[in-house]
Amino acid sequence: MYDPEADTMGAADPFGLIGQIMMACLSGSTLPLSSSWSQGQYNSRGESGVDFGDPVPVAAQPRRITNVNIPRVQQEDSNPSENTINSSLWDCCCPPWCNYASKASEKMENTTVELDPINLENENLVYDSDSCIAPPPTPVEEFASEYEMLPSAAEIQSSRNRRNIRMGRMNPLEDHERKIIIEFCHLLEKSKQLFNGLRELPQYGHKQWHSYFGKTFDVYTKLWKFQQQHRGILDSKYGLKRWQIGEIASKIGQLYYHFYLRTSDTAYLSEAFSFYFAIRGRSYYTQASKEDKCELMVKKLRYYARFIVASLLLKKMKLVRDLLNELDKQISEYGITYEPDDQNEWRIVADEVRSFIKVEPVVTVYHPQEFVVILSHRLSPQTTPPIERTSAMTLILQEVLIVGSNATQLKFSELTMDMYRMMQTLEREPNGEAQHLYDESPRQRCASTPSAFNNKGYNLECGLNKNEGPHKYLLFKPSPNQVFVYLASACDDLLCNGVVLLYISAEGLLVPPSKNHCEEAGGYDVGGLITTSKIDVLGRETTIKEGKSAPPKYKDLQVLHPGDLYPFTRRPMVIIVDSDNSFIFNDMPRLFGQPLIILMSPMELPSNLYPIPGEARVEGSLFTLFLHCPLSALCLCCDIKKMGLMNWERAQSYIDAFLKEAGALVARSRTEYVLFLGDDFLRLLILRFIFCETFLRMHRLFRGRAQHTRCSPPLPNDIYDHPTLTHIFMELLAHLQVRSHFHEPAAAAQASRE
Repeated sequence: MYDPEADTMGAADPFGLIGQIMMACLSGSTLPLSSSWSQGQYNSRGESGVDFGDPVPVAAQPRRITNVNIPRVQQEDSNPSENTINSSLWDCCCPPWCNYASKASEKMENTTVELDPINLENENLVYDSDSCIAPPPTPVEEFASEYEMLPSAAEIQSSRNRRNIRMGRMNPLEDHERKIIIEFCHLLEKSKQLFNGLRELPQYGHKQWHSYFGKTFDVYTKLWKFQQQHRGILDSKYGLKRWQIGEIASKIGQLYYHFYLRTSDTAYLSEAFSFYFAIRGRSYYTQASKEDKCELMVKKLRYYARFIVASLLLKKMKLVRDLLNELDKQISEYGITYEPDDQNEWRIVADEVRSFIKVEPVVTVYHPQEFVVILSHRLSPQTTPPIERTSAMTLILQEVLIVGSNATQLKFSELTMDMYRMMQTLEREPNGEAQHLYDESPRQRCASTPSAFNNKGYNLECGLNKNEGPHKYLLFKPSPNQVFVYLASACDDLLCNGVVLLYISAEGLLVPPSKNHCEEAGGYDVGGLITTSKIDVLGRETTIKEGKSAPPKYKDLQVLHPGDLYPFTRRPMVIIVDSDNSFIFNDMPRLFGQPLIILMSPMELPSNLYPIPGEARVEGSLFTLFLHCPLSALCLCCDIKKMGLMNWERAQSYIDAFLKEAGALVARSRTEYVLFLGDDFLRLLILRFIFCETFLRMHRLFRGRAQHTRCSPPLPNDIYDHPTLTHIFMELLAHLQVRSHFHEPAAAAQASRE
């Protein structure tokens, strides 16, 4: 299957044309440049254009770049169809890491180059005999050499002059114009090399990526500001095209997006969205389908895919629907113009996103003026449960592994529904406050112009602490070996008070009931979690039944067993397992005496709630939904599809009161949990887990023990049955008018004990 995010275009040659230019600058010789360079395309395959990484890659790191002023989108007053843009727009300053480009510029200012890189054919070709660079033959020379009929220099020059007259390119370059074009070519080539090099960075670990990202940001900052300041010369003398400007802006957006993934700072996600939005508003890719080759059109489709991902993560659902409609038109135009083999693959991408946004909002919330309200569930000061802090609350969530391996679950861009929800649960709001986005209001429609970003201007350095969150690895269907590598790297990077959170959403490899517990069986004979492909595991089971050689019956190379995690419990750890085989992690031993909490989902769900087998997993897990948004999970189980904004906020106030009281009870009951309550994210997950178990105990449909949650170490029943919590919970049910779905508190307590 074609991967729309994996760029297949070739990288720029790091030792080709730029080496010739630098030799010319230092030696005073003149060298020929191919005419394709004058069009901004280094080689016959077109501009490098390698777009590193998928929209949602799987590895990142948590350190911050400080004291950085990275280019930011501002308002553009000119018409998108014009080739000139005010040089004061999209203003940016150069970060302080690297002065490589500036030093090269200083050398070039002291060097006289007698080469016109635009009007190539006018130059008398003179080659330095000592140069190690062999002069490329012209087309005329190649043709004549086959018949040993070399034309004279005058004939070659006359032919070139006639061609130049036809092309209208006889205007000579001034020295300062030549220097500007050479400097731009140098920055462009350097930016491509650094951008392509990001693919080679390790996907885990803290040390390698930070400095390289800094250099890449630095060069793109210089490149962007340079083309702003010299747009007139680059347009008229170099032939700079609008799609080339859009390509630079797109790569800056990708840098912001990947930096967001590595830092979990949503401010960088907002910046990536700003650049993607401006590319669309200024129509940089309008002429993509007019090119002879399809490479530029493929870049445009990839740009749309990335823009949709960024918009979806920021919950801009109205814009996502508009972008999907535009993407459908672009795919149709792509198929009509080029008749490619991968058109159907792009259709699948669009259909995946369309199915995802249809299912993701469990309940539709309406504004009093009948606008649809899009709710954001990232952490904010208003949604953080307060707690009285003590000296024992020392642990901080620093590293997170989010593993999604459910084959039947809706996904987009290697993000399953469970991964998408858990990812946002472990992030902070970009501006530090909870947001209500009105999906079809006039304010939302006004955000469709580039001027919406005119007054953005927040300070990235100041926003780091406010938006700081744990670093996340996103792993889609990884092998157990990959999980071990990332988990080991996360443990190695922890600070002395750091915590690793491992979240796994996967189907289980079930085994028959046994008297042996996990600890007695060594953690390997109790089944496990299928993190890769269930088909592979079932295929090996068939091999076993046929009598062929294979591993022992319930141990599999592609299954993650509880015993696999024992070595990583040397560091403080929280494990969240959402699976139909989650209880096998209940008896994990504390071999190294470090804090360890395990939260496990129910292994079964009532058939009345999900009549169709497997339906529960398609739209996302109920347990993960409780950890993401408890009120949405409650509405799902009580068949509440719509709700007014006032009712929603009132119901949310009851849940906030419940979490506050639950936090006070846990702080007085279990010392193992107190260590984790000082971190906002861990406290929120633990308290929402308590709300989930309280809900399941009181709901009439959840009867068996396998339909309830478990945690290790276990929380006392006195917390779930506490009168204060049950009173708040019953008030919430009365407000939503769903009390008939639940037992009375006394009956629920009796049923849970039985």
